[in-house]
Amino acid sequence: MSEEAVFLRAITAAPDDDLPRLVFADRLDERDDPRGDFVRLHLALRAAAPDHPDRVAGEHELSSLRKSCDPEWLAALSGRRARII
Repeated sequence: MSEEAVFLRAITAAPDDDLPRLVFADRLDERDDPRGDFVRLHLALRAAAPDHPDRVAGEHELSSLRKSCDPEWLAALSGRRARII
């Protein structure tokens, strides 16, 4: 099993826990993988208030980053196979 599969399995096993996602983002950052930015931004936006001043810009950036991500990877990252983040 690949390292990425191990992380995605841990994320899927604990869908309400952000720690596996943050550790995975760190690992992606170490490999200069832009998906690390996606994970961090997604978590930040999920925690931000709907009227946060940076929310609109963050949503646009997240949308841009999402376009380069595989839909199956997004579904696994969300912790739910049926839905994309």
